[in-house]
Amino acid sequence: MRYHWLFAGALVAAAMLPASGQTPKPAAAPLRHLLFSLKSATSYTSELRGVKDIADKYGPTAMTTQVRNNAAGTVSCDVVSTHDTDLMLEVKETLRGETTPISRLILHSDGQIAYLPDQKPLPAEAAILVPFLARGYIGATPHSAGESWSIDDNFENYKATTKFKVTAVRAPNDVAVEFDQTFTIAGVQGTTGYVRGHLSYDPTKLVLRDGSFDSLSRKQEGDHYQVVSDFIEFNLKEDSFAKT
Repeated sequence: MRYHWLFAGALVAAAMLPASGQTPKPAAAPLRHLLFSLKSATSYTSELRGVKDIADKYGPTAMTTQVRNNAAGTVSCDVVSTHDTDLMLEVKETLRGETTPISRLILHSDGQIAYLPDQKPLPAEAAILVPFLARGYIGATPHSAGESWSIDDNFENYKATTKFKVTAVRAPNDVAVEFDQTFTIAGVQGTTGYVRGHLSYDPTKLVLRDGSFDSLSRKQEGDHYQVVSDFIEFNLKEDSFAKT
């Protein structure tokens, strides 16, 4: 069972938004092809609440069961069309011997995702990666070490704060960034979590070069909490822009 969807649901809860303006039309061949290697180390935990509050470190858990799963794969992203600052992407992920169906989506400049009709949500790993391809998520504007900024998402059932901090500018095409996102999904069960990471970003080509991320989501189910924690690594292996 892929408890990954607990976390994936958190990342895409705000993504079912209509694309702004005219929907881009796909080109006959991708305008840009990107291939990332992917490594994932996942832990699935079920916590049974004790007599004390779950946040009390001296007595929160009466029983814990845990399953670990390590895997390697790829994420393929094709830019098939553009309109203003929006990109139309086709994304698929291969992990644990399975390849997901292609998800066709609109990626807005701020990293928001809008799925086209009848498309499947991105897997959890790809959902972390894809916003870094947006034209304004980090962007081409020159950055300096110590620079920081944040983005707040405040939808009806999904709230998140995403913080960025530039830790070094090693070259024009190599900017080191710290990433910290916390989110909450409202509802009867409710989900909270975070994504934290370090990455190298190329402002000249608007792409993640490599990055490592720790993620955790926690969802209440009756007297249990289902917890998914993941360590994810991405490395850019192919970029058709590098061949032009």
